[in-house]
Amino acid sequence: MAGITFQISATLAGLTDVKTVLEGVSAVETGGNGSDPFPFPFQDYSEIVGTDLNGAPIKAGLPRCKWHWDWLTREDYAALKAFEGTCYITTNKGDDTYADYLAVLTIPKEPEPMDGHRIGPVDIEFVQMQVQ
Repeated sequence: MAGITFQISATLAGLTDVKTVLEGVSAVETGGNGSDPFPFPFQDYSEIVGTDLNGAPIKAGLPRCKWHWDWLTREDYAALKAFEGTCYITTNKGDDTYADYLAVLTIPKEPEPMDGHRIGPVDIEFVQMQVQ
């Protein structure tokens, strides 16, 4: 789907490209930032709860995914942290298709500083994802 990007918002109608949310130095410097998160592991279930009679895993629960940046500025980290809790996202489902979700964003405490104003790595996780 051309033109689809990783997006985040407090409302479904307000979904914004995550690159525009990251307005600090991360968005203009090179080094993998100011770009879409990578890797972005997507799992279409929460956990494996057992195996069926054929030995295949039984997958249960709502989807979850992680977004990763090698580093962000403190300002960009704060911008992402503002979405902590319930938010809306558009994310790659791991097969080059994208979907909109209502999700719960969990974000770790601020990582250790790398060189003054940069911190990293930064991993944020979305859980309890519901297709919109």
